[in-house]
Amino acid sequence: MTQLIDVFRALGEPVRLGIVARLLNGGAQACGRELSASLGIPAYQLSRHLKVLKASGLVREQRDGRRMHYALVELEGQRGEALRMLLKSASNGAKTKHGAHKLTTGMR
Repeated sequence: MTQLIDVFRALGEPVRLGIVARLLNGGAQACGRELSASLGIPAYQLSRHLKVLKASGLVREQRDGRRMHYALVELEGQRGEALRMLLKSASNGAKTKHGAHKLTTGMR
């Protein structure tokens, strides 16, 4: 139950929801520079939000030379499926703190 609370707490911030939506809809992974540009936030803010998402167990990172690549962790079982459905539903209507609908910008 505590893990689920941490996940929902992490997703309660619109920027973090945008990061998860971008990773969910944008392919297997993205580097920090791509995430920062697509969400329109500075790298230091992205880093702070990614730290929360990693601590909640939603996002993993992998170093490639000087770049860090981020991806969603594999969500398993019924809880994973429910969370995927929730994330897809939430990402369709979520807005950034500036009010601009940026979650789908640059997504495939």
